[in-house]
Amino acid sequence: MSELAFEGLAEEYERWRPRYPPEILRALVADVDGAGPRGDGLLVDVGAGSGISTRLVRDVFGGGPPIIGIESGADMLRNAWAATPYDAMIEYRTGEAERLPLGSDSAVLVLAAQAIQWFDRAAFLAEAARVLRPRGVVALLQNDRQWAVGGAAASLEDFLERHSPGYSRHYRSFDLTQELSTAPGFGAARSVNVRWTRALSQRGFVAMALTSSKTRAAGRVIGIDAVHEQLTAIARAAASCDGKVVIPYVTRLHWACLDAG
Repeated sequence: MSELAFEGLAEEYERWRPRYPPEILRALVADVDGAGPRGDGLLVDVGAGSGISTRLVRDVFGGGPPIIGIESGADMLRNAWAATPYDAMIEYRTGEAERLPLGSDSAVLVLAAQAIQWFDRAAFLAEAARVLRPRGVVALLQNDRQWAVGGAAASLEDFLERHSPGYSRHYRSFDLTQELSTAPGFGAARSVNVRWTRALSQRGFVAMALTSSKTRAAGRVIGIDAVHEQLTAIARAAASCDGKVVIPYVTRLHWACLDAG
């Protein structure tokens, strides 16, 4: 990942990016527990950003297991420390997905949330296999706006494809279940989806859109004032009678267990 992609965006990213439905990570608990006694193995969040997914791991797995979030961006890392309560007992480290700053056979879970598109995926999966214990779990978590249903989600994609150089709404359209299933050392992958909606104020929709590195790239082309103007027009056109902009999401989780060896 380029450590500069989100530089200067971390505070707004933490405030406006969507969270993940907690129930989706609960699908991992039984498999993670199968790699070692609860509290004995390390839980790792790679590409932790501002710590949104890292704190969810703590919420889902409880207070026992040690958790480390790994992030390459200094701005994101500072914000992750600031946004994480001390009693959450989460450590953050600087590091790259392809060169994890962890010992071999040290973790029972390696998670990447909203980050896999930034990685060399084959190198990351090889690193996950190195740091995981036998039967440990590698998991990929993604929040995807459902632009196919129209509305503000579709209009935002149209805007980005017009103005963000090289952008395509299909930029994350890879078969992660297949990639996990064929990655050396891992067994057959599984997946689960959760559909949900997020209601934002019109200002909130604009703020959320501005946390994207793709929107930042559009701003370098047409100017930030034009970006604000067009995003505001999208929000106004999509708002319901109560002024809210509703964005449909599907959260997708893909995971596989390392072979027992």
